[in-house]
Amino acid sequence: RYFGGRAEVTSFAVADDTLSGRSDGALAKLRWALSTGVAPVLITSALSSNLRSLGRYLEGRDARLRDADLARAIGVPPWKLKDLSRLARDWSPAGIARAIHSVAVADAAVKGAASDPGFALEQVVLTVIGCRTRERRRPAGRRPQGTTDAARSPGRRLSRKFRERRPSWRSPTCGSRPGSCG
Repeated sequence: RYFGGRAEVTSFAVADDTLSGRSDGALAKLRWALSTGVAPVLITSALSSNLRSLGRYLEGRDARLRDADLARAIGVPPWKLKDLSRLARDWSPAGIARAIHSVAVADAAVKGAASDPGFALEQVVLTVIGCRTRERRRPAGRRPQGTTDAARSPGRRLSRKFRERRPSWRSPTCGSRPGSCG
């Protein structure tokens, strides 16, 4: 047996788990990285780099650019756009601003403003995970799922949802306009 135990953990693995919201994995990887000799400064650097990339992606995703042009504008490789789009679902610009501020405070603590860099890193991981938002914006006038009105039955609500998802082009079953066949 050539290798035993865990493989090395990079600072970017800690940052990826942190931005994805996996607190158990992020803290375990953080502790393992610190015990194997990864410098605490590299962990705060990876967190800030990923947060800046995510912020630039949120700012530029509506610009109607091709993936290669968007990647160049953000400053990331093209393969990273898929990860950023997945992460962007759970982050708001205000949450990213709070997270970047907390990483800057932790960076100062790691560089000598505090006595224990490991504690500062654990705190920043938990703080950044807390900055994520899970709220989805609803269009104005729409109610959240599961709320019904006395005049509407749940069966009617489902049929209305089905009609909203129906494509506007011709029905694939008979070729006529949707709703004309009954």
